[in-house]
Amino acid sequence: AAASAPRTVRCVGALIAELLLLQQKKHFIGRQRAKFGEMARVFVALVPAFAGTEAGVDFSNAVVAVSSAMAHSLKETTTGTYEGDMFMGGSRLHASCSCKEDTQAIPTKSLGPMAAAAQCFVEKVKVRQDHRGSGMALAEVSALFGDGALTPAHEVSLVKVQDVPLSCLDDRMQEGVVATPGGDLGEFILAIDSYNDMLPVAGGTAVRAITQEMVDSYLQRYLKSLPSNRKFQACTDDSAVQHIQQQLQIEGLNIADPAASIRDDVFKLLSEPENVGDLHLKLLLRNPDWYHLDPHLTGHAIRAFYRVLWDQSSPLRGKLDLKVLTGDHNPAAFVEVSTSQKCDKAGMAPKLIPRSKGKSLFLSHLDAASMRRTELANFFATKVGAMLPEKVNADQLQHRLDRHGWQALEVTGSRVAKGLPFYSLAYVLLPVVVASLQ
Repeated sequence: AAASAPRTVRCVGALIAELLLLQQKKHFIGRQRAKFGEMARVFVALVPAFAGTEAGVDFSNAVVAVSSAMAHSLKETTTGTYEGDMFMGGSRLHASCSCKEDTQAIPTKSLGPMAAAAQCFVEKVKVRQDHRGSGMALAEVSALFGDGALTPAHEVSLVKVQDVPLSCLDDRMQEGVVATPGGDLGEFILAIDSYNDMLPVAGGTAVRAITQEMVDSYLQRYLKSLPSNRKFQACTDDSAVQHIQQQLQIEGLNIADPAASIRDDVFKLLSEPENVGDLHLKLLLRNPDWYHLDPHLTGHAIRAFYRVLWDQSSPLRGKLDLKVLTGDHNPAAFVEVSTSQKCDKAGMAPKLIPRSKGKSLFLSHLDAASMRRTELANFFATKVGAMLPEKVNADQLQHRLDRHGWQALEVTGSRVAKGLPFYSLAYVLLPVVVASLQ
C-alpha cells in the first residue's frame, strides 16, 4: 500500500480502506450497498495473491491498522477508478486504481491463512477500573493498551481461539498469549470435574470417583481431537524444578524429558504443590475445596500430562507444550480481557503480552476461555459420553463449566493478585462482511 508497491498491492490497500469505512459508517443504502458488494468481491479475489509472501505478511498485519487509521473515504471518479488518501503507520498514502479488470469471484474458504484477518478488525478498546489497589494506575493501563479508537501504537494481533493454545495466568510470559488460569490444563481439569458431577450415579447420592486411568484416557482422547496446528499448554517454573532437584539431590533436571534413571522418582513428586510452578494449579492442589474439586483430580491431570510428554514413542507428545518460566512474579495489575459480540461467530481474541515495556500484568481472556469451554463441553458430552450409557447435555455442561470457570477465576484472582488494582479491557471487534460472497 505504498506508492512504489505493485499495482495490486496499492489497489487492495484502497479496497480495505473503503470497505472498512463503509462498514464503520454503515453506508448500506442504494448505490453504496452495490458499491460495497463490488469492492468486497474484489477484495476476496485479490487476497489469495499475497498468501505465503513477504508482502502478504505485511498486508495481513496492516488490515487492523488501516481500520483505525483512515483519513476519509476514497472517491469514485467519473472514469470508474477509486482514489483517495489514508494514513497508516504514520505515513500518508495515496491510492488510485481501477480494480474491475482484476475481479474474480472466489469463495471465502479459499482465503487460507489470511481468512481470519478478513473476518474481523478492532474498532476500539475500552478500559475500566473495577477495583482499586496498589499498582498500575488507570492512566498507565490506558497508555499501555489504548482507550478509545485504536491507534497504530496500540495495534494487537487477532487470532482464532480454536487455533491457539490457552496459556497460563502468569505475569512472567514475554510473548503474546491468550490466557486463562492454569492454561489448557486448568480448563481441562475443570471440565473433567464438571462432567463428572453431572453424571448420574446409582442411588443419586454419591459422586463417581475419578481415577488416574480415567484422566489418562480423557487427556489422550482430547489431544487426538485437537486441530492439527494447535498445542495443549501447561506451565511450570524454574523454582519448582529447583525444588524437585533439592528433594532428589540432583542437578541439571530437564523437566520436559528427565533421564531414565530418575524418571520414576521425579514422577512421584510432580503433584506436590511446591513442585508446581503454575500459581492456579498450585492452589488447586493445596485447596481443592475452595474450587469444589475432587481432591485427587489435579494431581491425576498433572501426571497424565507428563506421562504423555515423556513418552518418546507417543505421537501425542508433539501436541503438548510445557512452558518453564523463569524469574519472580512482579505483577502491577490484574486485567480481564473481553471482546464484543459483534464478531463473536469468528471466534477471535487479541493476543497480549503479560510482561513488556517494563510492566508485568496478570491477563485473563474471559471470552476466549468460554469458547474453549464450549469445545470441552462438546468433547465430553459427545466423544466421552458416546462410550457410556449415561448421557450429558452439551449446552448444560457448557453453562456449568462457565460458572465453574468464573468462580475459579475469582478465587485464584483474589489470592494471587491480592492488593492489586483490577481492570477490564474490552476490545470492540467489527466484522468485515465477505463470508457470503461467491
